[in-house]
Amino acid sequence: MSHIHKFILYFGIGLCLFANPYSAFAQNTSGVVGATVKEGDSTLEYRLGIDPENSRGETGVAQRLHYQRSINSDLRWRVVGRFRKTQESDFDFDYVEAELVWQLSEDDKKYQQGLRFDARLRGDSRPGQLGINWAHQWKFGEGWEARGVLKSEVQIGQGSGDDFTVESQARLQKKLPQGRALGVKMFSTYGDTSGIDDFDEQSHVAGPYLSTPFVEDVKLSTGVLFGLTESSPDTQIQFWLTRPF
Repeated sequence: MSHIHKFILYFGIGLCLFANPYSAFAQNTSGVVGATVKEGDSTLEYRLGIDPENSRGETGVAQRLHYQRSINSDLRWRVVGRFRKTQESDFDFDYVEAELVWQLSEDDKKYQQGLRFDARLRGDSRPGQLGINWAHQWKFGEGWEARGVLKSEVQIGQGSGDDFTVESQARLQKKLPQGRALGVKMFSTYGDTSGIDDFDEQSHVAGPYLSTPFVEDVKLSTGVLFGLTESSPDTQIQFWLTRPF
């Protein structure tokens, strides 16, 4: 069986295991944006996000698939499709998104910066989004790396608002032997430009993850995020399969 056939098989297993029994509510399938671009990059990735108990007392599931490819050593595009379980459907279209990453720093720098531009179109009558991410990346000795991102989004289309959301992302990672990595991630939403929310009304989730070779060229990443405020989800589980080409 070829690499691509095996990847599709694991993707299908994920659908069968997780698509039917749950309903969705704001599952986190996001990663922390990197500031660098690898020339020749070509990657397919499947992500699964699970919220064991959302605000309705239900378990929610969202799934996404993306493909990315570098244009050169400074630019990389990505196309994302995401689906979720709703009350009306076991497998409902959520959104499609186009992304462009632009590395601003030289490759040999220990501190690097980059920008990512996002354009998202949602299903049904929900407004779309335009976003910009200002990414920062630090490389330390002995396999340590840190990322920090400032993010802002504005709605577009029917029913859209005029205010920009204010968000941040952070990641600290340590590379381990045999292609493994261990780290911690944090995602924060503070409110919008009409007014920053009180701390308890903001969403802050953080938690550990482990990345490890899974089978042949496929890498598995699993992690859990815990809510840090009253308005945050209590627990969110992430499961990723990544295959370079």
